Amino acid sequence: MTLPVLAVAGATLRDLGRFLLRHPLMVLVATICTIPIHHRLVLVELAGQNAPSLENFATSWLLNVSSAILWLPLCLLAVREIVLGRNVDFRIGAPSFTTLRYGAYNVVALSAMLVISSDVPASPVIMAAKLVFAIALSWILLRTTLAFSALALGRQDPGLAQSIARTDGLTWQLLAIVVVPVAATMAGIFAIMITMTGILDVDDSDAYIYPLAFVGVASQLGVLGIAIAGAHVYRLLES
Repeated sequence: MTLPVLAVAGATLRDLGRFLLRHPLMVLVATICTIPIHHRLVLVELAGQNAPSLENFATSWLLNVSSAILWLPLCLLAVREIVLGRNVDFRIGAPSFTTLRYGAYNVVALSAMLVISSDVPASPVIMAAKLVFAIALSWILLRTTLAFSALALGRQDPGLAQSIARTDGLTWQLLAIVVVPVAATMAGIFAIMITMTGILDVDDSDAYIYPLAFVGVASQLGVLGIAIAGAHVYRLLES
């Protein structure tokens, strides 16, 4: 099967915008809570550049995971609305087993990304290992997109192995679809950096920290866009 890459990419951007307009309060609360987390994260990562340590990595991991967990309900809600084709009300309650698995899978994926991006003494062997690990992780995340969407819907089928099997031959198409929300996120990050750099006090030596903190919000919006793209793929392949 061939995926309609351009159609899915366009629908992803359209539905991302619609979701933000449909749930402004959830987005606002997540944003307000994310900014101080990433403000602290910037300070921790700057300290880690000068003196990398396990403590800095652990603190960075905890802050990144906290930020991701804040946005997980939005990802869950977005996937459900896309696949079901209707508005879904957000309800606070005890998470189901599938929801917990969805969160756990996301935390594992994020942890792997943090290991790849961690500041360790550079060497050709380490850089090569990181590159191989990054390619393998990207392949796994692309090919298991159906499993992630299924868990967001409260379903256990398809699982990880089944998702890999059902997306056989679609790796490059899935990558092309994901590139759109990622590129949009990068554009948003660039716009934030340019805008905030212009309005902040240039005499404040710590002024650059604030736009970097807002980059954390933009990155979470990118993750939300990827979840929406995955929901569209799930709808095409599993409906």
